[in-house]
Amino acid sequence: MEPISATPSRVVMPSGVHFTRFAAGSYFVLAAGSDGNTYSWGYNDCGQLGRTTSGKSDYLPTKMDAPTGITLTQPKAGRNHSLAIGSDGNTYSWGSNDQGILGRDISGNQDSHPGKVIFPGVGIPKLVQFGNTSGIYPTDNNDGTWKVTTPPYTPGPVTVTINWTLNGVKQLPDTSNTYLYTSISVLPRAGGAGIFLPLAVGLLIITATMAARRLRKAKSLNQ
Repeated sequence: MEPISATPSRVVMPSGVHFTRFAAGSYFVLAAGSDGNTYSWGYNDCGQLGRTTSGKSDYLPTKMDAPTGITLTQPKAGRNHSLAIGSDGNTYSWGSNDQGILGRDISGNQDSHPGKVIFPGVGIPKLVQFGNTSGIYPTDNNDGTWKVTTPPYTPGPVTVTINWTLNGVKQLPDTSNTYLYTSISVLPRAGGAGIFLPLAVGLLIITATMAARRLRKAKSLNQ
């Protein structure tokens, strides 16, 4: 059994470094050093220290094995896995991968080397319906938005249904948006330039711009 001490004692610090913040897991500790590096010590049975050790534990605070060219900051410790923010803005994980908690694919059930967490891709709209009209295929503007042409429809608000996929997997249709058709004899926007479908954080939002509405009203007054 590992020795236990109830008396607070000074941690053996790396030469020329002091720690600015700590994160404690289950029998292990992570610390952010004043030199910009992350240090770890304690139990390492699942690679939660983010480095290789000669045994299952290491009592000396030692710099982690960060990816080449990356500095890890803001360390967080779980029960037997760890997370940190990389200098490139990505999130990195290491340690036990029980229940896929590392958020990335690894060959075994644990990894002592910090690796980049894989976030879901961007939602892609595949088919858009205005009310009970036939589905329309959106056009990708290659800037994070999509465009569809509004079809002729009875004046009034209609539900817009967006069929979309995430990472190639079909998702439940988004029906949270509406589009307002104004009461005019001819629909100038029908078959026209269309409206934009911006995507933000995986959520599909369809927007009919005020300019388009003003155009319809202006043409209605001129007829």
